[in-house]
Amino acid sequence: PSQSDPALTQRDCLLVVDGVTHVSGRCLVYPMGDGGFTLNVWSRGKPARSHFAVVSLNGQGPAEASWNKDPDDSHAWDPLGNVELKDGCWVNARARICAR
Repeated sequence: PSQSDPALTQRDCLLVVDGVTHVSGRCLVYPMGDGGFTLNVWSRGKPARSHFAVVSLNGQGPAEASWNKDPDDSHAWDPLGNVELKDGCWVNARARICAR
């Protein structure tokens, strides 16, 4: 997505995985049509060693989350499992993903 994309918004973001905070503060968020989103996207090429996460809704089933465990990866292929919405964040035993 480009910075001029009308769907791209800047939000207060948090990505915590296994007790380690990887993203905290303002970041770009790209909403997906299913109600999910990609957290910590970039507009001018991926910054070195940056983490991001994807939350995907599956119709009536639970949402699924993934991220790039290796900050040099450009795909969020590392699964975080099913997440549920609590207090505005998608959470499970391993992860907390917030875009407010």
